[in-house]
Amino acid sequence: MSAGPIGKVYVVTEGTLTIEQSDGVRHVLRVLDSIFIPPGEARAVLNESGAPAAMLVITPAAAK
Repeated sequence: MSAGPIGKVYVVTEGTLTIEQSDGVRHVLRVLDSIFIPPGEARAVLNESGAPAAMLVITPAAAK
């Protein structure tokens, strides 16, 4: 479980992943499902399926 200083969008591209938030809420994401996690909110990314899984993590551009 960790929190980052910027918000992130997670998009599952293969398999199934579970996103667990610090309040215990769990979101099961399948291929092309996505979730936005705001800055400072702790989350854990779990692969509980036993099969390979992959995701894209989308973040805002770095400040110039």
